[in-house]
Amino acid sequence: MLKSTQNNDRLVAVFTIGFVAVFLAFALFDLKHFSSVIQSLFSESANLFGYWWQWLMVINFVLALAIGGSKFGKLKLGATDTVSMSRFRWVAMIMCTLLAGGGVFWSAAEPIYHFMTPPPALGEMEAGVMETVAPALSQSFFHLGLLSLGGIRYLGDDCTDVCASPGRCTLAPSCTLVSFAR
Repeated sequence: MLKSTQNNDRLVAVFTIGFVAVFLAFALFDLKHFSSVIQSLFSESANLFGYWWQWLMVINFVLALAIGGSKFGKLKLGATDTVSMSRFRWVAMIMCTLLAGGGVFWSAAEPIYHFMTPPPALGEMEAGVMETVAPALSQSFFHLGLLSLGGIRYLGDDCTDVCASPGRCTLAPSCTLVSFAR
């Protein structure tokens, strides 16, 4: 049994590394053709599956709500009877993951994206010129600063207040407190 697992692991690694190596070799060999192939495949898949993907996400969300509200929503997974993490640690882990995902990946790309394609809300602006820098940075600050990080900050305050001191709610300014009430 162990040998079979090791063979499967090796096979998965060979296929994965092989695919990435072919992908990178193709990109290094002819970047212009590679970019056009990727762009056309992306456009084609968005045209073919975009509508169906949106409906799949809606159905998935409704199904998750239905299962969560049914008797199966209380089903315990795993062989333990005790919870391994407190609610505070669980929410803290989720919020840190949100911050890391947004901060590491999108915060670097969003100012460049708004610089290259100015949002319609900013009016008629030419892309890629010096006059677009300040609006692109302000748009990025609004998205990553005020909206997402500010929302997570208030959610964190409420979560800390409710989870750290159950039964005693002080200084909970936001309406998100209701969602963490026990």
